[in-house]
Amino acid sequence: MSNYLRLQTLISEENAALISLANDTKKIDPKNYQVVHQMIDEYMVSQLNYGNLNHILHTQGYIENITKSTEALNIEPNDVTTYDHILGIQEKIITSRQEILLAAKKNMMLGHWVTLVTLAILVAVTVLAIRDGNFLMNSLSGIMMVGIWSILVLLRDMDNNTLLEKKLGYENPREVFHAISKPPYYPLFSNKNVRIPNEQGIYRLGKETVTVKNNLV
Repeated sequence: MSNYLRLQTLISEENAALISLANDTKKIDPKNYQVVHQMIDEYMVSQLNYGNLNHILHTQGYIENITKSTEALNIEPNDVTTYDHILGIQEKIITSRQEILLAAKKNMMLGHWVTLVTLAILVAVTVLAIRDGNFLMNSLSGIMMVGIWSILVLLRDMDNNTLLEKKLGYENPREVFHAISKPPYYPLFSNKNVRIPNEQGIYRLGKETVTVKNNLV
């Protein structure tokens, strides 16, 4: 559970750092900042296309492109402080990515699941054994059986980060896309219910740009 909560913090910190990076580069170099924004956009799109939180090793090249694009900015003497802040932001992004790499790994091994399933079976057998044919007892037994199964499913989804991916997979990146003045992006495999357009009624789906009119795509 602590690992799950830590992942939430790390993902939020990384996206906040990307938003700060987008804002600072725009202040430093009003002419060339769009290259940095484009690299950030490509990085976020690659994350979402990968489909889960184990994307770190597969998106390293995009982070390197962001670094190269910031190094190519025209820095004036009065922008040194802001540029130092940008370097600190880049370090924060790298740190967050390294922690996400560790925190996103599954913690429960086969032995853990064997123990949990065995305990669940023992509890289920005990519940079934105490039934006496009474309607109330049968109802309680059924509820407890469903509860046991639900707990196992919940543990599985928390361990493989399914819940976190659904919660932050598309809502959190929207703020980053807003900061770089890009329509929100959704991969083709995303659920239609999570595809929320921006203020202009536009969102990107895969390689397509979709304009929403009268709430119909």
